[in-house]
Amino acid sequence: MDTDICAGCKYSLKNFLSMCENDDRLKEFLKVHGVIDCADVIICPKCNKPCKFFERHNKYVCNTTTVVVNARNRRVRQRCGFIQTSRKNTFFSGSKKSVQEICQFVAFWLVGFKQEQLELETEWSRRTVVDWVSFCREVCFIIVRDHTEPLGGPGKIVEIDEAKFGRRKYNRGRIIEGQWIFGGIERESKKVFMVPVADRSQDTLLEIIKEWILPETTVMSDCWRSYDCLENEGFQHLKVNHSLNFVDPDTGAHTQNVERLWRDIRFDIPRFGRRSDNFVYYLAEHYFHRKFPKFTDRFHEFFKYIAEVYPPTDTQHEGEGTSS
Repeated sequence: MDTDICAGCKYSLKNFLSMCENDDRLKEFLKVHGVIDCADVIICPKCNKPCKFFERHNKYVCNTTTVVVNARNRRVRQRCGFIQTSRKNTFFSGSKKSVQEICQFVAFWLVGFKQEQLELETEWSRRTVVDWVSFCREVCFIIVRDHTEPLGGPGKIVEIDEAKFGRRKYNRGRIIEGQWIFGGIERESKKVFMVPVADRSQDTLLEIIKEWILPETTVMSDCWRSYDCLENEGFQHLKVNHSLNFVDPDTGAHTQNVERLWRDIRFDIPRFGRRSDNFVYYLAEHYFHRKFPKFTDRFHEFFKYIAEVYPPTDTQHEGEGTSS
């Protein structure tokens, strides 16, 4: 996708919702950001002839006719009949909701509306809201997967820590196992990585550290024993003993930035009803919000990424079969 299609428009929630009320403006926004590509003509995948786009029906229809011999041995003209909606294989395909409704939902989600607020504003069922929240988080997950780079390097500091998400009610009764998350933050840039882990063993954490932190980085951590090997793995390792100090008096080492990261995540992800196998998607949503803290930037960036995950040109010019 050409990421220079739009140089970086900014919308408030009010202005974005207003744009959604105007079909022409919304269509132009989606075209400019690469989410849809309503070319005037595509090549029909059925007969390989030009297939025209009909604005009124928002579909490509092939009216090409050919002469065939019917069962009565008569020569008759037969229309190709290929029909394809412009939504096919885009972010909007497979849904009975209108493009306008879906864009409004995405806008509410981007500014941080929670489950009940989304249901109230959209008047959608709980299941539909849950599905579309999942679709949006999947886009965030692909952003993290494809656009996150290792942290640190010579002269850079990365703080690392583990946190467990899950709790016991009033510290008694049935223990909720929860989910361990291992992560780090680069002090200079505030870039982060966050990875769900099954355990905090040296083998598990070291593998992730090598994947996400560049050699010769100064790594700061607490005194968890799994980190004791870092000096032998190409890192400069500074520790702080939290049972004695928040900041090491000799080296100045601390992990206050990564601990703040955990507080932010706890505030941002669902406290109840969350599933451990979805945790990576909760983290991806938090990562996107963290990367674009201003709401006015999120509309442009998210729809640009939607186009990257669901590129419309590939399907509209090379689609197969008939779709309504």
